[in-house]
Formats: sequence, structure tokens, C-alpha cells
Amino acid sequence: SLLDEKDYNQVLANVSKYLKKNNVEKKYIIYIPSWQKISLYKLHKLKIYNKHPQVIQLNNLKNNVKKIAKKNNFQFIDIDDYFFELNDPMKVFHYGLNTHFNRKGNEVLASAVLDQLKELK
Repeated sequence: SLLDEKDYNQVLANVSKYLKKNNVEKKYIIYIPSWQKISLYKLHKLKIYNKHPQVIQLNNLKNNVKKIAKKNNFQFIDIDDYFFELNDPMKVFHYGLNTHFNRKGNEVLASAVLDQLKELK
């Protein structure tokens, strides 16, 4: 497991209390795919993406985060698929390497989050 579930639950519970104390009603967790997941994008076309051991591990992490987010009344926003809709998802990173998102990556991220927030209304 890539996540200490007890610790993560405690963190979200504390954040939830803090937000409630400050009258914040809507709480979101935005799950951004890692470079590792995006770098395996070619496996989608071969229909073997979800069988890759690293993807299985990362999807388990995502599912655990989602479960704990819901337990603490956070809306879970998953934007994995937005990156896989691109012809070359690696172009969202500087030089296609394991770095921060570049301008295109940040645009995809912002657009994906906005789309998901609109769907939640």
C-alpha cells in the first residue's frame, strides 16, 4: 500500500473540522494522476493498462484516497481520463520527463477540474 490510511484519515478529519469551524461547506479532493500513470498511456490503446502492476498499485492508492475522502465528506474529483484523451499525454510535462506540469499540463488540469466542478453542481 502506498498510503497510510489511518494517518490520511486523521489528516482529512482534522481538515474537515477546520473547514467546518470556518464555515466552509464544500470540500474537494482533486486526484491528479502521477507522471508514472500518464507515462504508461500507450497501454490504454493495447487494452492492458489496468493490468500493469504499477497502475494497479496507483489505482489502489487512488481508491483508498477516494474512500477516505468520502468518509470525511469531501467530494472526490478524479481527472485521470482527461490526460489520456490527449494524443501525446507526455507533452503536458517539461521535456516529457518526470517533472512538474508545463503550461499545457496546467491548462489540462485547470480545464479538467472546472469540468468536474460544473458536473457536481
